[in-house]
Amino acid sequence: MQHLIMFQTGGIASMTKSVYALFGFEWVVNTYGVWPSFGLLFGGAMILGAAGIAISEVLSQDGRQSATAGTTLSSMLGSNGSKTSVDTADDDVVTEAARRLQQSDETITQEKLSHYIENVKRDQNSDQNGRTGVINDPIERSESAGLAVSPERIIESKSYIKRLGDQGAEKYARSLIIADYPSRVAPGWLDKLFTNGLSVNGTELRLSYHIFPRDSDKMQQKLNVRATRLTSQIRRKKSDGKLNTIEEENQLQHVERLREGLTEGSTKLFDFGVYFEILADDEDTLKEGTQELKQILSQVNAKVTTLYDRQLQAQQSMAPLANDQIRNTQIMDLDALGTAFPFTDRSVVESTGVLMGFHMSTNAPIVVDRFEQSGHNMLISGKIGSGKSYLAKLTLWRRLMMDPETEVLIIDPVGGFSDVVEAVDGQRVTIDGRSRINPLDIKQVDNIDDVEGDPYDDKIRSVMGLFESHFQGKRELSKEEEGVLRRAIRYAYLERGITKDVSTHNQQSPVIQDVLDVLARMANGSPPGEFLNVPETVQSEITTINTETSIEDREQAERLADYAQSVLLGLEEFKKGGQRANLNGDTNVHLQDRVVQFDLSSVADGSNEGLIMHIVLDWLFQRAKANTGKMVVMIDEAHYMLGHEQALDMLNLFSRHSRHYGSGLTLISQTVDEFMTDPKAKEIYDQCDIRALMRHQDIGEEAIDALDLTPRERDFVLQAQAGNSADYSESLLSVSDAGKMRMRVMSNDFEHHVIDGDMNVWAFLYDNDLIDWGDIPDHEEQAVEQILNMNASSALS
Repeated sequence: MQHLIMFQTGGIASMTKSVYALFGFEWVVNTYGVWPSFGLLFGGAMILGAAGIAISEVLSQDGRQSATAGTTLSSMLGSNGSKTSVDTADDDVVTEAARRLQQSDETITQEKLSHYIENVKRDQNSDQNGRTGVINDPIERSESAGLAVSPERIIESKSYIKRLGDQGAEKYARSLIIADYPSRVAPGWLDKLFTNGLSVNGTELRLSYHIFPRDSDKMQQKLNVRATRLTSQIRRKKSDGKLNTIEEENQLQHVERLREGLTEGSTKLFDFGVYFEILADDEDTLKEGTQELKQILSQVNAKVTTLYDRQLQAQQSMAPLANDQIRNTQIMDLDALGTAFPFTDRSVVESTGVLMGFHMSTNAPIVVDRFEQSGHNMLISGKIGSGKSYLAKLTLWRRLMMDPETEVLIIDPVGGFSDVVEAVDGQRVTIDGRSRINPLDIKQVDNIDDVEGDPYDDKIRSVMGLFESHFQGKRELSKEEEGVLRRAIRYAYLERGITKDVSTHNQQSPVIQDVLDVLARMANGSPPGEFLNVPETVQSEITTINTETSIEDREQAERLADYAQSVLLGLEEFKKGGQRANLNGDTNVHLQDRVVQFDLSSVADGSNEGLIMHIVLDWLFQRAKANTGKMVVMIDEAHYMLGHEQALDMLNLFSRHSRHYGSGLTLISQTVDEFMTDPKAKEIYDQCDIRALMRHQDIGEEAIDALDLTPRERDFVLQAQAGNSADYSESLLSVSDAGKMRMRVMSNDFEHHVIDGDMNVWAFLYDNDLIDWGDIPDHEEQAVEQILNMNASSALS
């Protein structure tokens, strides 16, 4: 029995040609001469292809209908001159016009029918080819495939053949074999050929595998003979005083391993042959492609040679005929044979997901839905220039395109997401002296059953974390000072009528000034029951407070007042005119769009990043709790928060509970090692079900253990293609329950311009004939005109 597998690869350029009108990808794998297509088409909020979409249309009409179409329509229209209009057209034209008129659900009139007849006549004379990519017309098939299956004529030479087709089409083809197989190979040793094809322009590469199972009993007998002879050779050499028996001993070890496997039934043996066919437009290009193929395989110690004077036989050995006339095979066991199969690598395609990239071994699309994972969080890490921010923006854009409901909120310490936010007409909130988020804001949760933990206690801890962060680097609060500050925060909420009861959380939240005022009154030495001014609805809380703060002697009261005064002095910067006065007051930021960027670049000064990110993240966490839809919170430069204890606590809390609120974090950081330095950071890492490792400078042993990286996977991450030096970047993507996949991150031209922001999107669309001038918004017309004029001038020069 013979097994044949044929692959055709044409390099990334041909595998990912842009479908401009749909801003998408077409991915094609050719096998056995059948060319199915898998597409991911981005346009509006549409993705086609997760499970494959078959589109078929059967149009049937008999000749009688066609012959009588004109007469029938004439009778329907009457005799007011329309009969002449119909009769002047061919029956086929009238039939097609009638079909279009019927599909439009319009009333049949002479004027409308004449209009459709003219449209049909114009389409008949149109230069457009009318190709749809759906109907399997011969003209829509690959030219190379057509010449391979049914050339008009073949001209054979010593080292190649020339296939000739109709209308002057021609292709040069050369078949090659592996003359010397490597003794040791790693899994996927032919991956590069499947992934990239050949880089020489104008070349294609096709591979045919031929696999012939060997009879196990006969192979066992041959191995027995071979083992006996090798043993005799080793003994003879040693008796003759020759010490160099390494080669024979290695062969004997290999034979013994195969004998043991056959005896146990754990392996089988096969004759394996692989034939390469290079297709090119001319002889010089064919020569360049041949040299490149030899260089690629020489890197794995495989020697490739051209089949001289047997090119026609080789054509019969290639798909689709698959009749092996060459029989250039190598005996392999199951393990060795498995190393030659790249498509054994796993992939994942989820119908509700977004395209992350393409599998490097199989070119299969990797489509992941974060909201289908047990945890909704994603981690993207890599050195500067590796492409991590690009991947984050790309997944953001694709999520927006396929899901019009998801809300995206971006915490951006360096302003790196401004371009893509502007491109999608999102909202940019610059956190500075004018924009303020109240750190004490608390939102009411409609369904408390969906909430883990206590919202009130979580908020108190968060506000305490803010103040502790403020004191960090200056002095540490004593336990007594911490207790006084925590009480002051609770009292500030109580004076607004807010308690642990979630029904009170719809009241207006206190601000930092309220906490300062409470501390000032505590510093006077008065008991809380006397100075607290609480609403009638929470008067019962005063009794509890008096019990908690009972004063046994005057000396203790004075100590509490001293602690309050000490804390109050330490919070001077929050008062009017202080360095952090912008945090003291009600929130004046109002989210108006589904995409909002919090630009922190104007307040990030080396000591503020973690503190400000903590405040923004806490506010977004409150929003997530009250949110009824899906939400993605992206955090760029996440290492700022990892190195800040209180911000780390907030991030840890959000990562553990985000999925309960339909939310997910996307963390962007420079190295995965940053998540191994602290148990809380490691917990955040563990909560990320999607992890994309772009190129790293190095990976520590702890991270390797946590990621369960093999030596080969570690080397891949360290050598991965960086996005700043090519049209794509590479990443090791890990998805829970799906495993690790080597991925190539790519975008089409439109996506690139949206993400990179180096061109006006409207100018791009108009310049590529994707929109009319009238589709451009009025406020963009001047900018578009300037860009088009500049491009025209550059072209002329």
